[in-house]
Amino acid sequence: MAAWSLAFLMLISGALAQTDITEKVRRNTPLNQTIQDFCDSYCQGNQREGHLTSVTLQPVGGGRYRGTMIADLRNWQEMDEPLNVTVFDWTVRIRAEGILDASTCTAVIESVTVDDDISGVISGLLDEHKGQKHSVPNCKRILP
Repeated sequence: MAAWSLAFLMLISGALAQTDITEKVRRNTPLNQTIQDFCDSYCQGNQREGHLTSVTLQPVGGGRYRGTMIADLRNWQEMDEPLNVTVFDWTVRIRAEGILDASTCTAVIESVTVDDDISGVISGLLDEHKGQKHSVPNCKRILP
């Protein structure tokens, strides 16, 4: 009986495990480019760069998935003359969580967390996205 219970728990946990879909999202959506464009507009420094770090989905039933997206926005300034010096270099990490409905390809953002936003600019811009619905065109291409 104990062995059956353990096997059942392993099956359930495997079925409900998070799946990393980062590469699918990079290939099939404009999200990585959107993050880069956002950083070009709002990050600081002459070497600034934005990257999609990870996207995971976990089925929650009824064709719905809990998703987590992490993006890094690097604020970076280099000075070449008279000395090669890094003036500043810090990374803002954004973590967004929400629910994706596969039948409608609609995602609702439940929370946005911003870490290491020294100036507070990024946090202010992203606060308004909580609770918003976003269409994810052809979302079935990215589902696990």
